[in-house]
Amino acid sequence: MVDPVSIARVPGEDTLLIAERGGRVLRYNGATRALSEDTYVRDNRRPGEVLAVSYGFEGSVYQEGIYLVTHSAADGLTVQAFNPKRSVTGFVTLGGAWSAPTTVSMIPTGSIFIAVGSPAESDAQDASKPYGKLIELPFIDPFAGTSVPPSDRINFRPQTVGDGIRRPGGFSYGNASIFLSDRGGSREHEMTIFQPNWRPLDFGWPFYEGSLETRANPPAAVNGPTLVYPFGSGTRQGEGIVAGVLNDYRFLPALGDTYIFADINGTIFSVHQLRLNDGFRHTTNVFETKTEDFVPDAGRIDGPVGFALGYGTDHFFILDRDGELFRVSQRPG
Repeated sequence: MVDPVSIARVPGEDTLLIAERGGRVLRYNGATRALSEDTYVRDNRRPGEVLAVSYGFEGSVYQEGIYLVTHSAADGLTVQAFNPKRSVTGFVTLGGAWSAPTTVSMIPTGSIFIAVGSPAESDAQDASKPYGKLIELPFIDPFAGTSVPPSDRINFRPQTVGDGIRRPGGFSYGNASIFLSDRGGSREHEMTIFQPNWRPLDFGWPFYEGSLETRANPPAAVNGPTLVYPFGSGTRQGEGIVAGVLNDYRFLPALGDTYIFADINGTIFSVHQLRLNDGFRHTTNVFETKTEDFVPDAGRIDGPVGFALGYGTDHFFILDRDGELFRVSQRPG
């Protein structure tokens, strides 16, 4: 893989989607370990740099398929949708071209949620711009359950449901909650946990970076983070948080009931799940550094891009920025 930027599961299949920045969407077959390009996406996608991939609306003849967020000077920031089963596509523009690069993350939770970073500080709280926002793609039944034949294209209507995001580092989902990671620029990285139906949502940037106030007169209601850690190159510091996976001790007993996540510098952290629901903000005093436990049998995890649960309950995957995919499981005994 060349410059991979995003990884996602296909529900009900032993298949992962891996998106490369240059435009390819690859399918990884967990049973055969074969990697192949999705030719339907290749033949129907609009040009532009790929920022995130997801699979959404499983079982819906109207909206099921692969979703990409892309960016180009011509199209700006866009969402593209592809359903190879029905040979239909969809396309919607979120906003104009950016002023500087940023990151985008996606997760399906019934709806699809998209976190868009802020190329400029002023974007994050500017309601007229999609940057710095949490955007929802809700399920839409264009025929309201009637027997009218399906549309010849995928229809969706993006809705902005939150703001104050700086530079997202991925989502996780578990215990009916969404985990949004956001990368600081000089002070703190953060993980904020919220329910999909909470409104309003404001993640604080540029008035807060993690738990630290960076500007006077912040918004009255900000969704504060549950986990924070310092920006930097020292012990238990990092360059950018990467959202991970919730582990159940029955699946990988050695990891216990923990949340496993990473930093883009290659550090792997874990936090006990009880810390995520006790109502307090936590920092590195409750983190365990697990990097040595994740040394692979070949290659090196030195720049995590994203995590994905495997098919079943006994493994998960870590995608690395230099094109390696690692399968994490527990050795017998």
